[in-house]
Amino acid sequence: MNKNDIGSNISRAIKEGKWLNIEYKNRYNICTVFWIAINDIDCSNRTLKVWMFNNNEKMDILESPNISFDNIQSATVIEFTSYQRPDSLIEKIESNLKQYQWLKYDHYNNNILNYYIECSILDNDPVQKSYTCINGIDINKLKKNSTLPLNESQSFQIISIIYEFNIKKVYNKFFTLAINRLSIDKDNKKYVVCYYILSYNPKEKTLVLDPTLRFNSRFMVDGRPCSLHKYVPMDLDEFARTFEENQTDYENMIIHQCNGEKINTMPDMMILEREISVDLLSTISEIEYQYEENCLSMPLKSFFGNTSKIINRGRKKKDSTVIIYNNLINLNQMRVVYNSLNHPVTYVQGPPGTGKTQTILNVIMSAFFNNKTVLVCSSNNKPVDGIIEKLKFTYNGKEIPFPFLRLGKYEEVEGAIKKIIRFLDIAETINEENLVKEIEGKRNSMIMDIDTDSSIMDININDDGTVTDVHTLEEVMETMKEKIIDKQQEFVELLSQYEKRLQLNSKKQKDIENIPEITENDLLNSVVVWKDNALFQKYFYYRSLQIIKSLKKPRYKELRETCKKKGDERIRTFNDYCSEKKYMKRLLKIFPIILTTNISSRRLGPPDLKFDLVIMDEAGQCNIASSLIPITKANNLLLVGDPNQLRPVILIEEKTNEALMEKYKVPPQYNYIKYSILDVMTFTDKISKYILLNYHYRCGKSIIRFSNQRYYKGELNLSKIKDEGSLELLTVENNNVVNRNEAYDEAKEIINYIKRNKVEDAYIVTPFINQKELINSLLKEEKLDGTIQCGTIHSLQGAEKNTIIFSMAISKKTSARTFEWIKNNYEMINVAVTRAKKRLIIASDTVVVDKLSDKTDDIYQLIQYVKNNGKIKVPPNESPMVEIGYSNGSRAENEFYNTIRHFCTCYPKFSAERNVKIYKLVPGNEQENHRRYGELELDLVIYAFLNNNGEKRPVIAFEVNGGEHLGNHKREQSDQYKREICEKHLIKLIFISNNFVKAYLSIMDIISHTTNDFNAT
Repeated sequence: MNKNDIGSNISRAIKEGKWLNIEYKNRYNICTVFWIAINDIDCSNRTLKVWMFNNNEKMDILESPNISFDNIQSATVIEFTSYQRPDSLIEKIESNLKQYQWLKYDHYNNNILNYYIECSILDNDPVQKSYTCINGIDINKLKKNSTLPLNESQSFQIISIIYEFNIKKVYNKFFTLAINRLSIDKDNKKYVVCYYILSYNPKEKTLVLDPTLRFNSRFMVDGRPCSLHKYVPMDLDEFARTFEENQTDYENMIIHQCNGEKINTMPDMMILEREISVDLLSTISEIEYQYEENCLSMPLKSFFGNTSKIINRGRKKKDSTVIIYNNLINLNQMRVVYNSLNHPVTYVQGPPGTGKTQTILNVIMSAFFNNKTVLVCSSNNKPVDGIIEKLKFTYNGKEIPFPFLRLGKYEEVEGAIKKIIRFLDIAETINEENLVKEIEGKRNSMIMDIDTDSSIMDININDDGTVTDVHTLEEVMETMKEKIIDKQQEFVELLSQYEKRLQLNSKKQKDIENIPEITENDLLNSVVVWKDNALFQKYFYYRSLQIIKSLKKPRYKELRETCKKKGDERIRTFNDYCSEKKYMKRLLKIFPIILTTNISSRRLGPPDLKFDLVIMDEAGQCNIASSLIPITKANNLLLVGDPNQLRPVILIEEKTNEALMEKYKVPPQYNYIKYSILDVMTFTDKISKYILLNYHYRCGKSIIRFSNQRYYKGELNLSKIKDEGSLELLTVENNNVVNRNEAYDEAKEIINYIKRNKVEDAYIVTPFINQKELINSLLKEEKLDGTIQCGTIHSLQGAEKNTIIFSMAISKKTSARTFEWIKNNYEMINVAVTRAKKRLIIASDTVVVDKLSDKTDDIYQLIQYVKNNGKIKVPPNESPMVEIGYSNGSRAENEFYNTIRHFCTCYPKFSAERNVKIYKLVPGNEQENHRRYGELELDLVIYAFLNNNGEKRPVIAFEVNGGEHLGNHKREQSDQYKREICEKHLIKLIFISNNFVKAYLSIMDIISHTTNDFNAT
């Protein structure tokens, strides 16, 4: 082990109060192994004052004289141990970091990154490896003082466990020593529902209890993940929060859900093992290096909120050419393609059915044309594979061997190697001279290829088809390319004009008249459309062959030899090849487009290997920690997702996360369990473009109108939809309920409906596992399971069917807690509704829903909407969905109002009002103002009292801005208009971001400074 790693491990042990297992070369030059806990360090001679423990000798602690840092050969933190943290030593080190540089104490010193490292470890399914009851130890004894003195026998058993799982050093696994509070047992297998973490202090011979009760929302049983939802029919965060005051009730609830299992509250001591799916350390190390060297990439600057417009403009290069697959494209999709190629960071909100995948295809094609390397990734395989389906092109009836690789797990790597072998076979048949002749062809055939020009390369081709000036394939390809991009400058100018119109206020009629209105057809006429351009298709075909022929070069000898290997050795060697920077860079010359998952992208060279563009699809589902792996590899970054659909699946429960955030002092906007990577980056980065794809193409109008009104504030444009779609409500009485969250009557009615109407191309979705299993069993009985399946909502994300049947499975036995969990589950409901292309069917016991509902929730509103065949207007969901992205009516505005209200109680010369209509605020005739300003309002206005008679005047207006102001030209125009009105009437308008709403002292300073400017008293 090198000295840097030894120093880092020693520093970590000091910070966390843990023991180290060290290999030490003594004065006789003999290596011995023992445990140490560090009390003090003498920096002058690099010696450590320690407690020493050797479990092979007597179980006594030796307070050793100093040991030399330089004689330590290896040092490993022992996870299940503890001792009194040496705070005085920590203070000494932190006050003299330069002197203690050899300890690498400030390595990984960014609290946010340290927080994500720990989250990435805990965000994995645990499995119980072994358990035992140790005599004389139970939770009650431990909870009395949080420590329990152990006798020699008990200590020996604990040390044996520690040695087994720590000292033997198992890589890629994380172990926790725990004591059971509640588990569900069957056949000696445990689902550990909740537990306490333990540690052992060898010096005091005590067992130490961490007082936080922890929960497992999923657990590995017999090699398969099992969800706590199977046993707990309520919101799991609420279950964890309220467990201790409802222990007996909750245990009875679980018993009712069991099918042969038993609950167990024995104080079993056990090891919980988590397989670490991703090791973030190398990525974090690269981020930290860039941070310290002040050379963070623009995507990472955006992550940390360090961007500025000046920096963004400072890297201006020649605009990349925009290429699109076909003319089925709208203005905002074209903006995405252009911005992703020409700007460091672009954010895209893509609601369901708005052409996200097609837009990504256009980005990939444009990047390929511009010789850029591209990494396409997501949190799971489904979005990645959906994009691959689009990457199939033909030219003159022949497949274009498009140079991309799908990498990832064993099967994907095996498929990639087979593709390379196939390309090697193609490379053997390629003759450059013949390719040049094929490309040039006869003069007449070239004229037929091009609509806009009489020929390509007129100066190079003689009448008989021979070539005078062009001699190489590279020159021919470059000449073709120049012809293709002739119109690019016109496109850039038109798009620039369109962007300017977005930014101008609608009231500035004269300014807008100076800029012509830009239509989709204007932009379409200025870009190359692949499907309509034979020259471009030809370019794609021959460019692909040109790349493939490079596989024959000597520099690819190692790759060719790797492909000749067999079985596991071939996979292992190929992965090793990709992990080397020089080889990965070579591979990207042949395959400039790589598709994989976020986690698997760690195998693509070291963390400092860069792609010109990283595209992350379904970024609203991507957790923050694993997303940093591909983001660290990005020069440019495109995040595509929808905050109103499914969130990341996080296994860390709320209380554990709160403790971690407190431990690392993490700002709320970086909350791992609450936010996706898309949420965080749109929250911290207020400079980069945020583009809403607002044209919907998938669902019938009557179907999508519900989501548009309820979740998207009517911002989706439905003008492209031709089919009205149909809505049906299957009303049932769910009287036959055997198991909790299961409705047989409803399930049977769905089966009968399918048979009666001969339904095909359909999917049944339900919130509950029990209902899913019941419906699938009935489908199997009726031999319908070959064409129709039932699943929970996560199985449906990204898919679409002609018919979606939503089984709510709500009955008289549905508890209030369960209904509370489902009633406003906007992610689930929105995804279910927006997968239906032609027909949406809701199956429900509407009488029960009517009794449980307060008539404002999503479930009730959906039933009423379908019942009325979509003829009623649905009110928007007013509950806070994602605070990042939508501010109106959100928790952020409430928190800000509370902050200002408290300020006014301390400084009574001010008062505040919320949601102030501008026509009431400004002087003049109120009716005239109303006609002029309409319903335009300000989030909050502060008034200064002028005298003791209650006269006051507005001095400051605040707008609480979420992500809805980013890239939304209507809101940008509205903001600009408000700013001008306020300026005219001497009211200071200030925009406050969501993460600033509780910054009381800073807000107080702003008010004080601003009111002085206005001479307010």
